[in-house]
Amino acid sequence: MKVIFLDFDGVLNNEPYLQKVGNYRTLDPESIDQLNRVLEATEAKSVVSSTWRYMYPSVRDLNELLESHGLPKGCVTGLTPRVLDYNVHYTRGAEIALWLERHGSIKNWVAVDDESAMEPLPSERVVKTEWVVGLQKEHADKMIEVLNG
Repeated sequence: MKVIFLDFDGVLNNEPYLQKVGNYRTLDPESIDQLNRVLEATEAKSVVSSTWRYMYPSVRDLNELLESHGLPKGCVTGLTPRVLDYNVHYTRGAEIALWLERHGSIKNWVAVDDESAMEPLPSERVVKTEWVVGLQKEHADKMIEVLNG
C-alpha cells in the first residue's frame, strides 16, 4: 500500500483562498485537483496527520468531508496518533514516525505538509508546501515521483 500523510492547512487550503471565501472549514478546489491527480497516478491512500483530525475524529467523518470537496470515496484509511505526553514535545513528524512504526509493512509513503518540524522523517519523503499557496503542481509531481519511484 502507498500512503500519503496529509496535512490540510497550507496543503488543501491556503491563505488567499480562505480570504476569498471567508470560511475556514473549506478546501481550495485547485489543491483538491492536485491531490486527485496524485491519488489517480499512485493509487495511494491517505492517512490524515492534520490537526483537522481533532475536529473530524473518525475516518468516516474525514472521508465525508473530503468526498464533499471532490476527493474519491474512501481515500482516507487512517489518522496519525495524537500524542498527549506533555513532558515531551512531539512534532507532526514524530506522530507520523509512530504511525509508521505501528504499521511496519509500509514502504512507499510521502508526507505533505507546510510544517517545518518534520523530524525524524527523512527529508526525501517530505514534500513541503506553503501556507500562502497550498498544494501546487510541482508538489503533486514530487509526491508522484516519491510514491512511484
